[in-house]
Amino acid sequence: MGNSTLKIYETLNQEQKLFADQKKIDTSMKLKRWLDFLQPLAQMDRLNDESRRKKRIGIGFLIFGIVLSFIFTIAFFPLGILLILMVVLLIIQISKLKKLKKMDIGNHLRLFLMPFIVVMKEEADANSPLKIYFDAAPAVAKEKISNETASKGSGLPRIKSTFYTHPWLNLRAMLADSTVVLLEFEDIVRKSRITKRGSSGKIKTKTKLKIKHRLSAKVLFKKQHYDLLQTPSGMEYIDNADYHQFKLKQKRISYSLDKSIELNDALGMIAAAYKNVKAK
Repeated sequence: MGNSTLKIYETLNQEQKLFADQKKIDTSMKLKRWLDFLQPLAQMDRLNDESRRKKRIGIGFLIFGIVLSFIFTIAFFPLGILLILMVVLLIIQISKLKKLKKMDIGNHLRLFLMPFIVVMKEEADANSPLKIYFDAAPAVAKEKISNETASKGSGLPRIKSTFYTHPWLNLRAMLADSTVVLLEFEDIVRKSRITKRGSSGKIKTKTKLKIKHRLSAKVLFKKQHYDLLQTPSGMEYIDNADYHQFKLKQKRISYSLDKSIELNDALGMIAAAYKNVKAK
C-alpha cells in the first residue's frame, strides 16, 4: 500500500476513519470544523490517486517482464527463478492496488466539496452550521443500478448499457446575510459495453462511460433583508411569507469518473439568484 496514504490514514481521528471506511457522512458541523475534518481526507485521496497510478504503471512493466521471462525460460531454464519472483511480486502489487482502491474516497471531495466550503467560509460566519450529506462511494456500484438496456438480436454491433444513479451531495448553508443556500447534486452514469467487428475482421469489446451531472440549487432570501428586483427568467421563483425563493437547475456532461463539476457552475447558480433581488 502507498506508505504516504497509510501514514495519513493512521493520523485520522475515529470520526474521519469512519468516513474514510464507509464513504458516507450525513451531519451538521460548523464551517471551520468541516474544513479541519475534510482537509486530511482530501490530501489522503490525492496521494492515493498518485500511488494507484504509479502502481498501475509498475504492474504493466511487471507483466511485460513476466512475458519476456517466460519466453527466455523456455530456452534457459534457470531463468525460471526470476519468473517466479516476478509473478510473486505481481501478486503483491495487485493486492496493494486493490487495498488502495478500497481506500479511494472519490474526486468530488477534493475537486468540488473542499473548494466550495473554502468559498463559503468567506461568505459566512466560520462558526455558522453547515449541514452536509455526502456520498463518496463509487458511482458505479451494484446497489446504484437504476436501469439496464441491451441491443435486440444477436448481430453486431451489440450494446449493453447499465445506468447508475448516484446522488452524492445534499448541502444546506446560511450566508452572512441570512441567505440560505441548498444544493442537491447527483450523477447519472451510463456504462456501455460495445461489441463490434473491427476493420481487421476481429471482434472487439469496448467499455464507454458517460456521466450526466444534475445540479439543483435553491437560494432563499429573507424578505426583511431583500426586495424582489425583477421577475426572474430561467429559474423557478416562489414567493412565500418569509423568503424570496429561487430554484435553479443545470446539467453537465463528462466522460470520466475522475472528473467532478466545476466550482464556478455552482457559484454561478447562486450568483444568478442574487441578480434578482436588491438589499434593503
